[in-house]
Amino acid sequence: MPDNYGHYGRLMPPTRSIRAVVATAALVAACTGSGADDPQARLSGLIAVAGPTGLRILKPTGELVVELAEDMVVTQPTWSRAGTSLAATLIDRGSGTAQVAVVDTATWELTATPAYRPYFFYTWNHDGSLLAALGPGRQGGTSVDILDAAGAPAANSPIEGNAMYVAWEPGGDDLLLHADDRLFLLDDPDAVETSAALGVVGTDFQAPSWIPGTRDVLYVDSAGTRGRLLRHNVDTAEIIDLGAAEGFVIFSVHPDGQKAALFQEGPIIRPGSGSNDGTALVSAQNALVSAQNRSPRVEMVDLVTGNRTPVVETVSVWLEWSPAGERLLVATLDGTGFGWHVWADQHLDDLGSFTPTPTFARDYMAFSSQYVESPRLWSPDGSAFGFGAMTDTGPVAAVTEASGAWTVNLEAGEVAFWSPR
Repeated sequence: MPDNYGHYGRLMPPTRSIRAVVATAALVAACTGSGADDPQARLSGLIAVAGPTGLRILKPTGELVVELAEDMVVTQPTWSRAGTSLAATLIDRGSGTAQVAVVDTATWELTATPAYRPYFFYTWNHDGSLLAALGPGRQGGTSVDILDAAGAPAANSPIEGNAMYVAWEPGGDDLLLHADDRLFLLDDPDAVETSAALGVVGTDFQAPSWIPGTRDVLYVDSAGTRGRLLRHNVDTAEIIDLGAAEGFVIFSVHPDGQKAALFQEGPIIRPGSGSNDGTALVSAQNALVSAQNRSPRVEMVDLVTGNRTPVVETVSVWLEWSPAGERLLVATLDGTGFGWHVWADQHLDDLGSFTPTPTFARDYMAFSSQYVESPRLWSPDGSAFGFGAMTDTGPVAAVTEASGAWTVNLEAGEVAFWSPR
């Protein structure tokens, strides 16, 4: 990830409320329900809530399933793609030492392994046998380590760079890396030194993406004078130009591989140097002034023809498809703050404004295209989503129904990720 992402290596405790920086959390209302009339009772899956007071696994109703590492700072709760394991970083409050925690979700047994570095991102391969873990580099910047299913090193050496983003092949073990301004393919996780260079692509996007059902990858080539969205077959080297992608770009590929949501021409919320006063969000909102003249927009791009359909014309900071692809979750940022939208059936619903927790905004939303490389916010059936939000009483894990019919606060927490199954 970017070099200015390296400050997360200090893994500072979550910051204070940023209600003065962004709009009032009108979306997050304190609602309760129980019994047969409780809409939450119809939701499936489990929600991992992390923060400065351990890791809690909740049912969508808010019922506690298990609490783990309650005396540790816990970051980056990451479900495996089948939901059978969960990885996280544990930080000892006294010494600051880091461990990789892997939880077996059948027994809730936690295995902790000393970490090479305090990892600030995880992603599992297709069968949960490998973890790609990003953390601070030895000489600054970012490193990627390949870990086994227990969180122990599985590869000979890390890959280092000032900036690093990764994407696992769906159903396979090939790992795509965007390192600085270059693209690489790692086809042997046990020997990272054998990665193959795919070319110079620039830095106007974060995470590349695989197109499901193909050997094609999607990325932006901004190495030339004009940025282009490219579809590249890693076996044949065939490249298809899908049109302009200029300014900062994020995208999310639909599960069927036929289209992608694309945002271009807007500011990224870049983290500050360990700031705890919301400076990163203030800077992002100030950058909106210049963005107004650059027509920031989200479009739906056909990955065969390159044809595009407008979705929303505003700065967007999160694009995530529901597991079956029937809905697209869009977080926007405008002059009044953050807003959630859901795009479905060629229609965009405005669900209202919200105030993210500082941790969710700074450490996750700022790098959204990397986080949605695997499912994060959506419930398994795509009928609701969860996130970290600020309320009048502090940070909570919140759940919102996909049409915005209701929102509930579950429990105190900085970030909330839903299990994929």
